[in-house]
Amino acid sequence: MLSASPSESQIAAAITVRRMIEAALAESPASLQAATVATSAGELITGAVARITEDGARWTATLSDLDQPGLVASMYFSAGLRDVILRLADGRRARARITGTTFSASSSRTCELVGIEPLA
Repeated sequence: MLSASPSESQIAAAITVRRMIEAALAESPASLQAATVATSAGELITGAVARITEDGARWTATLSDLDQPGLVASMYFSAGLRDVILRLADGRRARARITGTTFSASSSRTCELVGIEPLA
């Protein structure tokens, strides 16, 4: 049995939702991609998903889905690790500073970075 064609109001609602999504994507300068974080000496700390927000040469990153969340927390809180190297899946990399790390049951551990140098 064929389903009924969508009504005009359903089509209008779908167009409205699509426009809202497109506007949100256009306004958001953030991009998601796979990343790794290493010490300034090059030792791998963790893999993660990075949400990068760029504003000219300045950038910040929120890391989630960390491969080694306990290691990140331990190095941040116990060892005082702050300066790291962020490597992105698109080949760019830069030195960054960890500005904080948080844990919540709903989103697990996240880590906030601010760029020390431009991503290149």
